[in-house]
Amino acid sequence: MRFVRSTDKDRRDLARKLRTGMTRGERVLWSRLRGNALGFKVRRQFPSGNFILDFYVLEARLCIELNGPLHEPLADRKRDEALLEMGIQTLRIPLGEFENREEHWIREIQLFVDLRKKSKPWWKDSDFEEDEEEPPP
Repeated sequence: MRFVRSTDKDRRDLARKLRTGMTRGERVLWSRLRGNALGFKVRRQFPSGNFILDFYVLEARLCIELNGPLHEPLADRKRDEALLEMGIQTLRIPLGEFENREEHWIREIQLFVDLRKKSKPWWKDSDFEEDEEEPPP
């Protein structure tokens, strides 16, 4: 399945608005991830297809979602499945756990990115080309 970066102007505008209105937890996580702090570039409120991803690591095709109390498990599962069809794996972090164990989750993110980068052969270098192989489970 092809990775699709959103070209919808309304979606891009919404992503810009979300960047300026991040929650406290998102601001804390962003402060730890920005500027290649962990050795990889992270984008925040990144529009992809029909979705806006909280945080996105392009080189690992990893979406990082910080789940607050308003997330709905069924909708999240459907979204995760749709993203996986585009070759994007989702790491969901419960907000309360992140606030209580910030260092643990930063290490988990680093580990997850490292593992995803090692499995890179299943996707092409160009993020905008059609994948010929299925992503790993």
